[in-house]
Amino acid sequence: MVDAKKTVLIVEDEELLLSLLRDELVQRGYSVLVSKTGEDAVAVLSESHADIQLVALDLMLPKMDGFEVLQRMKEDDRLKDIPVVVLSNLGDDENTKRAMDLGTKGYFVKSDMTPDEIADLVKAIK
Repeated sequence: MVDAKKTVLIVEDEELLLSLLRDELVQRGYSVLVSKTGEDAVAVLSESHADIQLVALDLMLPKMDGFEVLQRMKEDDRLKDIPVVVLSNLGDDENTKRAMDLGTKGYFVKSDMTPDEIADLVKAIK
């Protein structure tokens, strides 16, 4: 069991994956916040930044893509040190490099991972 105070923000617009991942993390003892758009993610981060220990971020999002979310986090002193892992179906080198250059802790193709594997990844990120 993990420390119940560890809060993960999942930013994902695919309802099924969001639900599966949220359920897996909650079952493992995490507190989970969710956002379905980039704009909402920035708002949640601004309001709850002190509580969030990790962001699992999709890149293809409505209203504001994940790259812009990363850029805004990088420019905000309150948010820049929150670890981010990208979970995307964009697996090409250019997008991977761009996300890593913006400070992500890892880049993973979500179609290659199960919710259980993603939860293991979350546990491994400090």
